[in-house]
Amino acid sequence: MYGTADMSHYPIVRLQMESLFNRFPLRHVTHRNHLKQSVQLIIRYGVGTILLLADGGRGAGFGAYAVDRMLLERRELSNSDIDRKKICVNHDVNDYDGTIALLKNHCPQKQIQLIMNTPTSILKKKAWINALADERFEIKKWLFLQQEEI
Repeated sequence: MYGTADMSHYPIVRLQMESLFNRFPLRHVTHRNHLKQSVQLIIRYGVGTILLLADGGRGAGFGAYAVDRMLLERRELSNSDIDRKKICVNHDVNDYDGTIALLKNHCPQKQIQLIMNTPTSILKKKAWINALADERFEIKKWLFLQQEEI
């Protein structure tokens, strides 16, 4: 947590779901830029946090990524979805309970500003949004790192 949240602040929150090993932030400029933008927003505002959701979207973390990659490179399977079924790893086995527990500790007033990449990210992250709602977190403001073109 950067800064100290009091009852008059709505901390900025970014949930980072990608694995550090395969997508974020090491390999692609876009992902590095999103991290940089998130950090800058939090510093400018004065209070916020970036939570890394372990094994986000991979279920088994680096092990699943390595097997997934190996099977693709050997051309034994054609895509990542088939690979996951073969190795019995489901999509998005995320620990929202642990993430929410951390967030409750740092943001006890349960009012936050939420960083998302784009407006359609909300549709892709329904489980996260629902987990926040289930725990009575109020999203006071949505902060989008980029706007989508229509």
